[in-house]
Amino acid sequence: MCLFELPAAKLNPQSFALLPDISSTYIWQGESDQEFAEFGKSVGRAGDVNGDGYDDIIVGAHYYSNGEYHEGRAYVYYGTADGISPFAAWFYEPNSDNSVFGVSVSGAGDVNNDGYDDIIVGARTYTSDLNNEGKVFVFYGSETGLSSIPGWTAEGNQIDCDFGGTVSEAGDVNNDGFDDVIVGAITYDNGETDEGRAYIYYGSVTGLGSTPTIFEINQENPQWLHPDCLHRSIRGQQGLLQNPKTSTPFLHQSRRCHTFLLR
Repeated sequence: MCLFELPAAKLNPQSFALLPDISSTYIWQGESDQEFAEFGKSVGRAGDVNGDGYDDIIVGAHYYSNGEYHEGRAYVYYGTADGISPFAAWFYEPNSDNSVFGVSVSGAGDVNNDGYDDIIVGARTYTSDLNNEGKVFVFYGSETGLSSIPGWTAEGNQIDCDFGGTVSEAGDVNNDGFDDVIVGAITYDNGETDEGRAYIYYGSVTGLGSTPTIFEINQENPQWLHPDCLHRSIRGQQGLLQNPKTSTPFLHQSRRCHTFLLR
């Protein structure tokens, strides 16, 4: 299954009116070489994880199986002077059945401010102490690339809460010099069924902390952290403002998403 394929005959030139430098044919593709792995379900910019001056990419294959059924796998491909490398420089599996690791992937920015970018990967049905609670993994960059084991993890701590179904870099939200990350749990229950939660974890010199800032919408089944919405929300491509101090929303609603900027 290829990651990118943009045949020129099927392109609408108007789609690229704002992107004049985009080629009309794809220049790279990758595959998992396994049936039904769904390689490319999630993709993202990884940043420069090895500090060589070239940005890298991350790809998830959340149904990949290798000893454990649907454990999932994430791959990182390095950028080079000739473009993206044809071979993955790094991959990771959680070795846990039905974790769907890689259902969400993203660069994390530089959460420990060591000069190397880091990545974050979600496994929304990972089972640890609780069934399908979900888990998020962060891997730190270095001169030799990403660490072979996660440098930081967090779990949903509630059955079937979908923690890690969405992940993204958040930038430096508290202006302390360390990048932060945001994690969604779209079916978290706390007074309302499936109201969902968003968690901000803050970076520091030792990496991400264990105590997040938590946001809830206090409404049943809002799907305000749906995977189709969260990443676009972080990128600022839709508009809804809510001041968490006053809980006063200012809403721009698309057909599927309510987007919040939490200040």
